[in-house]
Amino acid sequence: MLSNIILPLIDIYFNCLLLEGISPEMHSQNILFGFDKDWNIASIILRDLESIDKDITIRAAWGKSVFINSYKTIKEADYKYLIKHSFMFDHKLGEYLVEELIVCASQVKSVNEIELRKLIKEYTNRKYGEHFARLFPSDGKWYKFEEVEINHDLPLRPYVALNNSTFR
Repeated sequence: MLSNIILPLIDIYFNCLLLEGISPEMHSQNILFGFDKDWNIASIILRDLESIDKDITIRAAWGKSVFINSYKTIKEADYKYLIKHSFMFDHKLGEYLVEELIVCASQVKSVNEIELRKLIKEYTNRKYGEHFARLFPSDGKWYKFEEVEINHDLPLRPYVALNNSTFR
């Protein structure tokens, strides 16, 4: 599970972000797995690309073209820039997908959840840690929304800051 599902998900997220300036919303609703005839995972499929954040700072650093429109664009000067990256990685991918996969695997197989989380964190830090200072809040916090029903009368949903990111 680690090498054929979780680590490829981490790599997809960071490759999309660091090489193309797109931060995909990789939660359980937006990820599909393709299988071969023997039920081995053959592909990971991202869907619902309407939900991606488009990072114009990263694209500019690579000399890539600008996006056609400014819908869901973020840039380093935005006050929520680091929070939004944390939201997409720590909450959407980490808590809302990877964590669920870990818990599910531990119920079906003999998987040590603590050890698996540790291995994922070590991998993420080793492979992508050099980028964390410009992508995530320096205080080590990670962000998500409150787990409450959405109040559509409010103009913005406030983020909740939490300590100790599980996967970075």
